[in-house]
Amino acid sequence: AFQGCSKLTSVTIDNSVTSIGEGAFSGCNHLTSFVFGSSVTSIRTYAFQNCLKLTNVNAPNVTSIGSYAFHSCSKLTTIILRSQTLCTLSSTNAFNSSPFASNGTGGTVYVPQALIEQYQTATNWSTLYASGKCNFVAIEGSEYDDSN
Repeated sequence: AFQGCSKLTSVTIDNSVTSIGEGAFSGCNHLTSFVFGSSVTSIRTYAFQNCLKLTNVNAPNVTSIGSYAFHSCSKLTTIILRSQTLCTLSSTNAFNSSPFASNGTGGTVYVPQALIEQYQTATNWSTLYASGKCNFVAIEGSEYDDSN
């Protein structure tokens, strides 16, 4: 849909969208932030590949992330997952060539406190966590806590 829109810098998706399609924002190399509507539950394969300036993803109800979804997002350091359901990660390659990759600089995933242990042991998330490049932090009490 927006693949290769090189001048696009930020996006906020409304509540009529349920999925970010395959390659939808791939190559939007000036995109710095992305806020998902509450109805978005999945991020498909290659959705944000090569979004070189993307630093922050706020995905309140996303429960699945596809392969290579954030491949080569070299500045992505913050992911906010607010869903009370564990978000499945189809493969660790979702974050290839990003700070979350085994050779990256590291990043933080904010999740509900009650799910931190589940993320640390979940398929694919556990591999990123074990590499020391993916830190899970409770969203409650963080700068991203919107319960107040």
